[in-house]
Amino acid sequence: MTGGWGRILRLTVVGGLAFWVANLAISLTPIAAEYRAALSIPYVPMLVEALAGGLLIALGVSWALVRQPGWLPKTSPLRQALLLSLVALVLVTLGIELPSKILMNAADPMRYFLVGAAFNTVRILALGLAIRAGSFRKASQAPSGGSTSSVPGSPDRAPSRAPLSW
Repeated sequence: MTGGWGRILRLTVVGGLAFWVANLAISLTPIAAEYRAALSIPYVPMLVEALAGGLLIALGVSWALVRQPGWLPKTSPLRQALLLSLVALVLVTLGIELPSKILMNAADPMRYFLVGAAFNTVRILALGLAIRAGSFRKASQAPSGGSTSSVPGSPDRAPSRAPLSW
């Protein structure tokens, strides 16, 4: 794939899976069971929707990191990934979570808004950290411009992990 789309796809999958695993872990807690019961959310469809939502959010974060690095402050890639994840969290909270809780017919919508926002914070933080971790690859997988070693038979590069350039 050209133009960084292979990297975007890889980071999207890594971030989406991290989101889903965090969601799975959260879903096993008693507070999540209460939250699902109060909002009449079936368990298995929720897991599928979490995977789809995580992949969609991860695609946005990955695309911005790889294709639009000039939009971000010149800080560490970890801070850039977390900043984009924070932007995604704000968008999800204001665009989806808040309106759905305002319109819900439950005894305490503010409580469920805060619980949902906390769940989203954990899931999107996991997504951002995984995307940053996924942006590293083994240097042996990096394209080589020729042997840089002066010792015959030794590898071109040390087997350390090298960050991808954004």
